[in-house]
Amino acid sequence: WVPVGGIDPSLLFDGDRVYYCTNQSLHPGREEITLEEIDVRTGRLLGAQKTIWSGVGGGFLEAPHVYHIGEWYYLLAAEGGTNFNHMITVARSRSVDGSYESCPGNPVLTNLHDASRQVQCSGHGDLFQDHLGNWWLVHLATRISRRTMSHLGRETFLTPVTWEEDWPVVGNNRKASLICEGPLWAEQEAEKSWQADFSNRKWEPEWIFLRRPAEGAYERGEGSLKLHPSTVTFEAAKSPVFAAVRQCDFGCETEAVFDFEPRREGDEAGLAVVLASDFHYRFGKKRTQEGNFLVVEKTAEDFRQTAFCAPAPEGELRLCIRADKEFFTFCYASGEGEIHQVCKASTRFLSCELAGKCFTGTVIGLYAMSEVTTDAVMEVKEFKMTPQPE
Repeated sequence: WVPVGGIDPSLLFDGDRVYYCTNQSLHPGREEITLEEIDVRTGRLLGAQKTIWSGVGGGFLEAPHVYHIGEWYYLLAAEGGTNFNHMITVARSRSVDGSYESCPGNPVLTNLHDASRQVQCSGHGDLFQDHLGNWWLVHLATRISRRTMSHLGRETFLTPVTWEEDWPVVGNNRKASLICEGPLWAEQEAEKSWQADFSNRKWEPEWIFLRRPAEGAYERGEGSLKLHPSTVTFEAAKSPVFAAVRQCDFGCETEAVFDFEPRREGDEAGLAVVLASDFHYRFGKKRTQEGNFLVVEKTAEDFRQTAFCAPAPEGELRLCIRADKEFFTFCYASGEGEIHQVCKASTRFLSCELAGKCFTGTVIGLYAMSEVTTDAVMEVKEFKMTPQPE
């Protein structure tokens, strides 16, 4: 524990000394980056906190990193907030304590004035050197899906860096882009289809959950994954029965093959696209007073809509969600039968900009829920996600 406030803490290991850096301000009303030497074994401060820089005035000064490169100490920071004004700025000093001079080329990376709109919100970066001596900036940015919206959220970008007069110069005209020239030492490979291996009891690292998953809700192994429905909904401040992977690209297809026989009214299981607890689309088999139905239900804060409802076939189900920049398309097949498209839902209502303060983007996965305790079980035999070229 280090008794220092602020956000986005980082460490500088400089010889046998260690420094802790955050955006805690020592002067109320001023934005500042502060630095202090610490005992890395205990977190205890070994000296006073010092203000080392106040940025270039872009606002929302954060994400500091300090590097000792050659004769200089460099301070990399983010400014402008995490939206369309996001940027990376740099300062340098001969001493770790400062004073730091601002780079005349600041901001060294931003898409603020990029009219192409393919990539936006670039900022919050880290400078590093690869094993061949090349310099890079790894940073956050978003790709735009429709208008100024994105449902994939923040993604990690790589942009090349060169040095001029001891200042880092970010390539591609100081902008992030989908394609740029850089000294890569091997060919890049397109992302391939990913499929879960249910013969293994251990979860693959791709799987993520909402909060801490409930014990006993999942059983893996012997070729299947069993989900035991829970009365916890997506909107609840607990963990619903929901195992997902991140949407790999705007264009992708997610498919699940499973058996599910509802026992009680309200039993439901299937595939869900989730941005946040109160922004999600569900596509599943559900028991109602009238029987078992296939439903597509959309939730966007206080807006709820049943986009599709039809009698569900018996036996094994194959559900598929096909995604592109503008729509999620919901399809199903009974057993090995023909795939039927049932409806589409706009990506707009799962965009990070609409939900607000939501950076992580959409995940797609398996869910099982119930209105009351049930002994129904969703048995999943296959789950895979395949990128689809646009």
